[in-house]
Amino acid sequence: VKQHYGKNAKEEVICFGSNQPSVQAVRPPSLLHERSGGFIFTAGSAEPYRGWEDLIEALKEAALRGMEPVQLVIGGAAGNEPSPYVRRLRRLADESGVGDRVCWAGALNESEMAWCFGHCLAFVMTSRVESFGFVSLEALAHGCQCIAAENPPSPEIFGDQAVYYKSGNARSLAEAIGIVLGRSAAERGEMALRSVERAARFSWDVAVEKTVETLGRAIRLGR
Repeated sequence: VKQHYGKNAKEEVICFGSNQPSVQAVRPPSLLHERSGGFIFTAGSAEPYRGWEDLIEALKEAALRGMEPVQLVIGGAAGNEPSPYVRRLRRLADESGVGDRVCWAGALNESEMAWCFGHCLAFVMTSRVESFGFVSLEALAHGCQCIAAENPPSPEIFGDQAVYYKSGNARSLAEAIGIVLGRSAAERGEMALRSVERAARFSWDVAVEKTVETLGRAIRLGR
């Protein structure tokens, strides 16, 4: 919430709250033939600012490093007639030799998203820009192992519960994926608990209280 008073400008940052998982997870039909080795997951609107090319290029980089192959599942409305951005990514995946390891899951409902969060090896946020990033908070609430670009506001959301990489740098992302996939079962369990705890810090009650307080202060100062 930004307040303007003549030459002075004040800003109050109010974070949204976290919705705790409350639906039954349902496996998306597009993943009925999931490849062995597990998958990493990302989701959002299929727009260029998503930066999904980072993931596709990282799959190629990981293969060059001899890392165990994993599938990439992308949740987002690609549609029967995908956007120019999605068509470009599909060409990139084919040219990089990883086209058969990228699953375009299409639009996923809440239950299908919950299944992906619950079964993925890692959730990856690659967006170049975000206003907040609800999907990041959802990933934390589901106890995901998280990887994120260093771009704001990801650090404000994930805190120390993500492995960060340099945006646009496939090598950096491949290294981050390697770190997460290399965790032991005990380490993954500990990180899952800490992710849920991190999500719980984002409260709708606090968001409402701060919003009412900030608007009230703006009205009083405006008078």
